[in-house]
Amino acid sequence: NGNPALRDDFARAVEAFGGLTTTVSTSGGRRTPSLRVASDAAAIIRNRQAFARTLTSMLQDQPAGTADVAEAVGVTRGAVDAWKAGTSAPRPAHFERLCDALEVPAATLASEGHAAMSRSSQNALTRWLQELGLWGCSAHTKHIPAVVFTLQKPLVALFLNRLFATDGWATVLRSGQAQLGYATSSERLARQVQHLLLRFGIIARLKERRVKYKAVRRTAWQLDITDARSIETFVQEIGIFGKEEALARVRESLRGRRYQTNRDLIPVGVWEQLRAAKGATSWQALGRKAGLRGYTNLHVGKRALSRDRLRRLAGALDDAGLKSLAESEVYWDEIVSIEAVGMKQVYDLTIPETHNFVANDICVHNTALSLALARNAAMHPDEARQTGVAYFSLEMSAQQLAQRLLTSEARVDAQAARTGRLSEDDWPRLARAAGRLSAAPIFIDDTPGLSILELRAKCRR
Repeated sequence: NGNPALRDDFARAVEAFGGLTTTVSTSGGRRTPSLRVASDAAAIIRNRQAFARTLTSMLQDQPAGTADVAEAVGVTRGAVDAWKAGTSAPRPAHFERLCDALEVPAATLASEGHAAMSRSSQNALTRWLQELGLWGCSAHTKHIPAVVFTLQKPLVALFLNRLFATDGWATVLRSGQAQLGYATSSERLARQVQHLLLRFGIIARLKERRVKYKAVRRTAWQLDITDARSIETFVQEIGIFGKEEALARVRESLRGRRYQTNRDLIPVGVWEQLRAAKGATSWQALGRKAGLRGYTNLHVGKRALSRDRLRRLAGALDDAGLKSLAESEVYWDEIVSIEAVGMKQVYDLTIPETHNFVANDICVHNTALSLALARNAAMHPDEARQTGVAYFSLEMSAQQLAQRLLTSEARVDAQAARTGRLSEDDWPRLARAAGRLSAAPIFIDDTPGLSILELRAKCRR
């Protein structure tokens, strides 16, 4: 990296492993400086000498002599003498047998580990990267190791801070639009970074790009953060090491601007809830009361609502449910495609109270999962494995469940089915799905407040 501060930061991190050195290479000034990590020769000598002193002391206390220990280890006496002199170190297999012969743990003989005194062993950083599954990864296959996803937020923030310091940026575009970004050749890495940003409530848009590299067009993946609130959160909780001035300019460009977004819009279906809540009040009167500009034409049922617009309408109606929807922590994002990925092992989860959980950054409801399981059991591709299913719902009505089953089977937008805005292609898909479902042995009971005994009795019947 061209930033000296970042190189120094990396060098300090390498030093924490112990027994390593870093050297800067610039290829004669023709390339951006890079760092080479290698074992510290002086540290290897020190560790060998410490091992030699410990081994010599232990052999003096052993009833068996050096020759007997050498025989037990499977080496010559001369080899053991060389170890005692600190001029060489045992191979890994010989070191293990030496520990067994002396009946001591490895840490007693070599406090820094066997590799720290061996010139032929891989250095600590290489071994660590191998353990994480990162060693040998190319720009297209590099990824974030699983352990990072288990870290607490402060450590995740530190990780992202340094990651953006390499291939990330903060800028103000010519249009005045503030933007944070990160680019990589690895789609997996890009999606993982996008996922980690969600831990902080930061929304990043992933784009596939074709970039020119040495006269060849290659695929690159770019994450863009343009939402003002997401940028503010990023600046406050994460930051970018070495690019603080650029972040300050981005933050300054947002100062005093009215918040606007064309993302995280409440789905069009909320208009039906508004219609029910307003009763006989006209839309124009409701818009005027809510203080909305352009209240004479609210585009009812045609446009998704921003959170602020819904919040104002909910306030005018004094509707707690709609207000809660406008202020919820759920991010609304349109599903653009659903693709089959084959047979996979799945799990049945039940979450008390909220009845939902996050699966791959998507909020999933118990009912959706259990209904899919019921459908798959009753309509298994292998007829011999099909079975009757009794589905007891204490939340949704049988009609709602049947509609969900139908639209899911037909691959038709459920909202379009509820509002009647179906395309010409949707109708035949619904008809075919209805035919398949009519033959499926699925029995739905939506009796509220069922006891366990009543449920068992219904199952028997």
